[in-house]
Amino acid sequence: MLTPRRVLSPLLSLTLVLSLAGTRAEAQYPELQPGTTIRMRGSQLAGTVRGIIVARSGDSLTVARTNAGPLTIAISSLNSVDVFRGKSRGRGALRGALWGVGVGALLGLVPADESECELDPEVPGCGSVAQSVALTAIGGGVTGSLIGVAIGVERWDKMPIAVRVGVGRRTGAVISVGLHRR
Repeated sequence: MLTPRRVLSPLLSLTLVLSLAGTRAEAQYPELQPGTTIRMRGSQLAGTVRGIIVARSGDSLTVARTNAGPLTIAISSLNSVDVFRGKSRGRGALRGALWGVGVGALLGLVPADESECELDPEVPGCGSVAQSVALTAIGGGVTGSLIGVAIGVERWDKMPIAVRVGVGRRTGAVISVGLHRR
């Protein structure tokens, strides 16, 4: 006997699938346009690929890579995509300062030669170890932050990957709907 639930459930599922399947790749990923630098990982790629998008049509991207020829890949085969947002000078300064303080502190632990201390007792490494560590750590932090500002740190934003929708027919007349997020 057909109950309203048995009739409506497959119809609602089919409506959901058709409405989700109708969205185009262009509408799902508006940031994937020519000129954009990306990092991507996917089922058809060996590891992470970085490049600049040179063309886009439908579900495919053509990416120019640095030491290889252009690569054309289906957007639907990608597991993750990161979009390059430029370099952050502030984060570079912070990272450089942290590295500089660490390296400077380690260098401050190295004692100065006795002949240097006799000539100039103010040389780092002469006298108190704590004072030597503090002075070289401060110097290293300043130097590291200046280098970090000059180099910068790359900023990448992760793009959300769309939900994959599948429709299948199981035993008998049962329609199944599957949602999968990669």
